[in-house]
Amino acid sequence: MSNDSNSHDDIWAMIVGSEKPHMLVPFPRNDKDGEPLCELAMVVITAEESAIITAEAEKKVRKILKDNVAQNTEARRGYDDLYNSCVAEGLLFTCCKSKDNLKKSFFPSKDSILKVLNVDEMSILLNHYYTVQMELGPVIANLSEDEMLAWQERIIESGKENSIILNCCSAEVLKTLIIFLADQLKNLQISK
Repeated sequence: MSNDSNSHDDIWAMIVGSEKPHMLVPFPRNDKDGEPLCELAMVVITAEESAIITAEAEKKVRKILKDNVAQNTEARRGYDDLYNSCVAEGLLFTCCKSKDNLKKSFFPSKDSILKVLNVDEMSILLNHYYTVQMELGPVIANLSEDEMLAWQERIIESGKENSIILNCCSAEVLKTLIIFLADQLKNLQISK
């Protein structure tokens, strides 16, 4: 193998071998003193895990409904609610890990999630997950004014040739950045 492929193989091995991005979050149930019962680790799931969660949720709902999936919009709402619950169950089982062992699920089984947690607790855990995903994922979700000024410099340096640097920004960040840059331009024009 050439040096390039060895270097590529080494880089890929580092990517595959690296620990999943994770963050400790409080479990949304309190003890008698009003403190969270415990913390759990929440990991960002992979695209494959997401696809499996979706497929398993569809399979579970069809089994529960015995393939009697309503076609009209009104009756389909029940299917959609059940499907969303099953997706949430799969997501939480996959992303919630023991804080001492990221390979071990926090929950003893997938079924235990819907049986033990109430709707509010599931919602809080899902909100934790979306925050973890936003903060630890590669997509930039928020920018401070200093960060916007730094992006302004990066855009100026890259010029018209390379817009790929903006691919890591969420749609909201891009909107915020455009408004910020337009405001900068307006202030520059007013000061002339």
